[in-house]
Amino acid sequence: MPRASPLLAMQYHNDKNLLLEHFRTVGVREGRQGSKSFNVGAYKANCAPDIRNAFGDSYEGYYFYYMLNYASEKSVSASGSKLQQKVIMTALQAAELKGVNMYRREAGVAEIKFDEELAAYANYRAYLNSHDGWKAHDWFRANEAVANYIMRMYNAPSMSENTTTRTCDETNCTSHKCNYGETRYEDYRASKSHYEAMIAAKYDLIGTGNCYKAAGVVSQFDAFINL
Repeated sequence: MPRASPLLAMQYHNDKNLLLEHFRTVGVREGRQGSKSFNVGAYKANCAPDIRNAFGDSYEGYYFYYMLNYASEKSVSASGSKLQQKVIMTALQAAELKGVNMYRREAGVAEIKFDEELAAYANYRAYLNSHDGWKAHDWFRANEAVANYIMRMYNAPSMSENTTTRTCDETNCTSHKCNYGETRYEDYRASKSHYEAMIAAKYDLIGTGNCYKAAGVVSQFDAFINL
């Protein structure tokens, strides 16, 4: 996984246990390759048609089916495809991207493209703010070396991020905004600096993140980069 997802690996300090946990909880749904011997894209292309009809684009389904039916499926070629499949965004990520591009169209700016590594970064940032007590962009400012690494990786002159962090009574809260997450593009529209980041023509890629919640704090990030 580190070679296939260098930004993701860097964020977890190349810790194999943490990367495995990410794969189990998120990466398997993103089409990432978690094993040298199994590539979900190759298996999907070479498995029986009825299996493809059953699982469609659900990467997770193919992984579980292969593991549970290894005796009969081990002869199916599962190598030779690209390491990173096309990411299937969560409903929240897709809705956030749609909202950002709506504002860009209104401003007469070209739509921005989703990038899975930036999305991994956005999710990581939301996790840090919700779990480790960071506020707004403080972690970003305190980790300039990380920002420089990301820009070198993309050969980009600059990057940016939008975020909202809200407090929530974890014991009594029943709001879907806290327990399931919600898009933030409308909140960003109400802030001049956040809105300008969304519609900036210089940005070519975006990583829309999910909401993360811990200890009564809910956080979400979008990351931007220009190539």
